[in-house]
Amino acid sequence: MTLSKARKKQVATILDALYSKGPLSRIDLSKMLSITPATMSELTQILIDQNFLYELGEEDGSENRAGRRKILLDIKKNDTYYLGVELFENELTLCISDNIGNLLKQKELRIPVLKHQAVIIEINKFINESSNYKIEAIGIAIPGHYDSHSHYILTNNPFWQDFSLKEIIKAFNIPVFFENNVNTMAINERLFGEFKNDPNFLFMHFRRGMFSSYLYQSKIYARNNYYVGEIGHMVINPDGPQCECGKHGCLQTYASQTWMIRKARLIYESNTHTYLTTLVGNVKDITMDIILQAYHLGDTAVIHMVDLAIDYLAISINNVIVSLDAEIIYLHAELFNDQELGWLLLHKIEQHDSKLLPRVSIEKIIKPYNKINGAKAACALAIQGHILS
Repeated sequence: MTLSKARKKQVATILDALYSKGPLSRIDLSKMLSITPATMSELTQILIDQNFLYELGEEDGSENRAGRRKILLDIKKNDTYYLGVELFENELTLCISDNIGNLLKQKELRIPVLKHQAVIIEINKFINESSNYKIEAIGIAIPGHYDSHSHYILTNNPFWQDFSLKEIIKAFNIPVFFENNVNTMAINERLFGEFKNDPNFLFMHFRRGMFSSYLYQSKIYARNNYYVGEIGHMVINPDGPQCECGKHGCLQTYASQTWMIRKARLIYESNTHTYLTTLVGNVKDITMDIILQAYHLGDTAVIHMVDLAIDYLAISINNVIVSLDAEIIYLHAELFNDQELGWLLLHKIEQHDSKLLPRVSIEKIIKPYNKINGAKAACALAIQGHILS
């Protein structure tokens, strides 16, 4: 059946509601989306016939209500698959998921010189290695913002200045979608996270740089203002070191992975009592894992660096949440895979919180960091772009 443009839009909103809030009944969908019950019945039957939806069963407790019982609808797992990619300077992660976000296959690659040509080659290889999955669309999480006019990555990192996303689009005969990597992870959380009431939330990602994505009323907030979300450039100490943005004392100069490794290397070279020299033989081998090992061994200089980073993070997070209507804050960083440091951050957030003004409690959730997370989230980006737009 051929649907009108208006009907296609209604179908997309039905699917979006079921991905983010489902399972739901037809009558609840009708009220939520302001679609007449008759039209809702017609469109959901089309979606059932086309293998997008299925009837899950009666709503719990509906047997105690008078009148017609509510039958819940949900997204049906079908034979459609999506490919997600995340770009790093010298690495590439790829994965495939089904239409309900289940991760089916993944791959991590180190590539000395990551140019768009190499990305095209590796995506094609991965598709050929996965011929039993028919890929419907590709989502790519990028380390910056997508300029849809020039098809380049907007970032202050010169590494990406000649990286052409347009060539990637042209290389494939299926849709390709691009999005900032942290926004992509927020999209994934909305569609496939544990909370099915589509809450307003912040997704804060701390790695090479620092960025915060804000999902407000089901949409990424201020997506055309690329400076919004740059939490790493929030000044927390005007007398601090100069950031690459030109300001002094930006949060990322204390708490980003890049700056913490940079400071750990200075400790290695200047402090004869540091445990770092016993953990690695070369200053260039210092990683976040090495920093955490030195921290737990009791390295005084490293402890001071990490504790200061967490303290400034807690202050910054409290400064952000007093101005935003958020029910949940997700905190995603390799640093907080260490349970002790994750607990310390949550404790300090509460410690710095205002005790004067009552407000609804905001849930803070540490999201375990894994290098494949961005690529997995890019599958959600592909699903959103291909099915829900």
